[in-house]
Amino acid sequence: MIKLFKVVIREAQKLLPVTTYFLFSNELLALTQQVIAGEYGISVSSYFKGLVMALVIAKVILVVDLLPFMNIFKHKAAIWNTLWSAAIYTVASLLFRVAEGTISGWSATGDLSAGFAHFTAETPWPRFWLVQAWIFLLLVNYCLFQEVGWRIAPRGLFDIVFRDPAPDQMRDR
Repeated sequence: MIKLFKVVIREAQKLLPVTTYFLFSNELLALTQQVIAGEYGISVSSYFKGLVMALVIAKVILVVDLLPFMNIFKHKAAIWNTLWSAAIYTVASLLFRVAEGTISGWSATGDLSAGFAHFTAETPWPRFWLVQAWIFLLLVNYCLFQEVGWRIAPRGLFDIVFRDPAPDQMRDR
């Protein structure tokens, strides 16, 4: 039981930074969308959607990180691992979004192929691709922060930001 609890805590610690990052990013995008659309009297999606999207992206990242080929560029310049990871995460999030829409259509129609057809017919594609572009840009930023954090602080960026440095790590400014 204690081993299970430790695994849950470790996974939650991995999930917290990415969820927080995407929660604030998605909420800022949702707020911007509401303000702009509100000027024209248009109602748009709620903040709850931003939270769900943040949790979905965090889970996609957590699962994809388990793949053996995720860190093939770890001994190269940070940009290579950043772009590689962001590209893999983006493809995974794209597949998840398509699967989510297909399953939703499947539940509405009762047939998987009809569900996919429903998804493709009902999806506002310009908005879909715009959201996917934002996901990619946010993932690039997240991956870059993560990569730089690993290189600067092998124990984690959390230690640099929230813990006092050891006396031998202090330097004059």
